Amino acid sequence: MRVKVGCWMLVMLGVAGCNIPPSDPSTSDVQLPDTVTFAEHIAPLVWEHCMPCHRAGQIGPFPLVGYTDVQRKAKMVRFVTTERYMPPWPADTAYARYLGERVLNERQVALIAKWVEQGRLPGDTATLPDPPDYPNAPSFGEPDLVVPLPDTAFIPGDARDRFLIAKAPWELPRDTFVRAIVFEPGNRALVHHMNGGLIN
Repeated sequence: MRVKVGCWMLVMLGVAGCNIPPSDPSTSDVQLPDTVTFAEHIAPLVWEHCMPCHRAGQIGPFPLVGYTDVQRKAKMVRFVTTERYMPPWPADTAYARYLGERVLNERQVALIAKWVEQGRLPGDTATLPDPPDYPNAPSFGEPDLVVPLPDTAFIPGDARDRFLIAKAPWELPRDTFVRAIVFEPGNRALVHHMNGGLIN
């Protein structure tokens, strides 16, 4: 079986770059409540930091939306957040901070760990609002420019990792400030990471 992957590059044109300097997560106060529950403490973290990828139609290999989803994967969630594997954010937050970054602070990591240690208590899930409805559109809004890649890659269905290099032949007619670039895979179930760069 072979499946195909297309890709579009969405370019958000603005007047300048943006570097947001919030407080360092390593300095957060790690005072925790006596009892940690999914409804009160864990659901907001999961919905903000995990659910954007771990939901139907996205790259996450399993959903993390409701209590049942999260409690089934609770030990894994504790491990990957404690080890800082997840949420995936390779940038060094001690060096620079960015708009839209997905980084858990020390208190949030400790909340997840304590919730697992206390037996994954659900809390009053009847009081939970509906999970957020994340749009499939780019998170930065409608793009000023959409650049499709000229070729489609076909991936054999053998569960092996593959690294592809693709070039989007495009030149802007004049010097332009770029606010953001978003890569949109044609098949989100296959594409896990994308890296982009400029060729001068």
